[in-house]
Amino acid sequence: MIRSADLLALAARVEAADGADRALDAEIGAVTLKNGAVRVTDDGRRLQISPPPRRYTASLDAAASLVPEGWNWEVYSDGTALLWMPPAGEWSIRRTAVADAATPALALTAAALRAMAEEAGE
Repeated sequence: MIRSADLLALAARVEAADGADRALDAEIGAVTLKNGAVRVTDDGRRLQISPPPRRYTASLDAAASLVPEGWNWEVYSDGTALLWMPPAGEWSIRRTAVADAATPALALTAAALRAMAEEAGE
């Protein structure tokens, strides 16, 4: 099971990145298991994931694949992303996840990881 704290820590690292980062992509792929059957090996020098992870930190399409089912999202050109889960009823609380990053893809990736953390709870 994915821990909420691990997802939030990874989201903060994504949000702090200056641009696309294949090492972060690999970590996201390993943590979220979004690559289907994932095999992770550590040969002491690098982390290898098979198949290669999607380019979450570079591509809006790849980042959007991380958004949990049922969540709506918006991304702005200034590097802000907003995700929200519509309320289930009149008195339910609307859940949100927000991120600001150097690029829209980084922002959407970070916000999606925060939404996953919200769903994971603890």
